[in-house]
Amino acid sequence: ANYLTWDDYFMAVAYLSGRRSKDPNPAEGGAPRDGACIVDSVGRIVGIGYAGFPRGCSDDCLPWASAGGTTATPSAAGKDGDDDGSDVTEEELAWLHTREPYLCHAEINAILNKCSNDVVGGRMFVPNFPRNECAKFIIQSGIREVVYVRDGDDSD
Repeated sequence: ANYLTWDDYFMAVAYLSGRRSKDPNPAEGGAPRDGACIVDSVGRIVGIGYAGFPRGCSDDCLPWASAGGTTATPSAAGKDGDDDGSDVTEEELAWLHTREPYLCHAEINAILNKCSNDVVGGRMFVPNFPRNECAKFIIQSGIREVVYVRDGDDSD
């Protein structure tokens, strides 16, 4: 055929949406910037999103650095049980200077910025397999299927 299938069209919208992201450090391994496209059960686009900082937060004021393998997140209380933050590790402090605690992922933005009452029974199109945090939002929103091109575990 000389035209795009609907699934290819929706995936192209996800890729195009990802191009709106100003993230200079997209997913590892040369993966494209994440974009997302949500389609309802009738085949209408009801949400799109891309990775970025929360609405009203300047791209120039928050860090764009990648965590570089840092997976630690700040603990709720110091090691001695105090809440004064005196026992925060250097790794935890370094994490605060990355994009990780601030970035809103494409999948979550697409759900939050939908133009319908809900997305129950819908499908989400994304270039990359969703991360754990996004998967929770996808499940809770009622999206029934996620279509993706690249699994994060691909070695090629």
